Amino acid sequence: MTDLPKGSLETILAAKDVDDARTVEIPEWGCSVVIRGLTRGECRKFEQFTEDPEGAEIWAISTALVDPKVTEEEAKKIAADKSVDAVGSLLNAILEASGLQKSAVRAAQNSFLGETGV
Repeated sequence: MTDLPKGSLETILAAKDVDDARTVEIPEWGCSVVIRGLTRGECRKFEQFTEDPEGAEIWAISTALVDPKVTEEEAKKIAADKSVDAVGSLLNAILEASGLQKSAVRAAQNSFLGETGV
């Protein structure tokens, strides 16, 4: 056990416990992007997309991609037009920064591959 002091509500709410800026290299795009982790509330919203993996991808990209910042419509274009590997790398980084398991990306990719027949 550590010797951390007892925290107050103010201490807890002020704590920087969300990964707010992580640079991710996307080799397929020939560039890096900056993402942030999702908050617990945002993770719960992400988890509500279990029946809509495409919606989950679009929402996660538009929410967690910091630089360049994109709208949901722009995120939809990225998810639809870019490679599974590149989008998967981006989503994996977002989920990792958020403390979510990598299996969520695999499930979304499997769903995508199953729908497209690739």
